[in-house]
Amino acid sequence: QLWLSEKEAELLSLLELCDSKVEQLLLIDLLGEFMYISQSQLSDLLNQMTNYIIENSGFKESPEGDIAGMTTSGQQCGFL
Repeated sequence: QLWLSEKEAELLSLLELCDSKVEQLLLIDLLGEFMYISQSQLSDLLNQMTNYIIENSGFKESPEGDIAGMTTSGQQCGFL
C-alpha cells in the first residue's frame, strides 16, 4: 500500500506495540485492507452509500429518522 510506505515511522511504532509476530502479521494484514481516500472521494462514497440506503435498503424516510449520519470537513458538518 502506497499510503503505508509514506507512514513508515508510524507503522514501525504501531508494530512495536504488538506482543507477538502473529499480532504483527495480523496488523499488517488488516492495514492492507484499508485504502487512503481524499476528502472528495469520501464525500462521493458517502453520497453513494446514502443513495443506496434510501433507494434500495427498504428503510423509509420518517420523522423518527431511521438512519442518521454525519461527516465532517474542517469546521463544517453535513448530515445524510
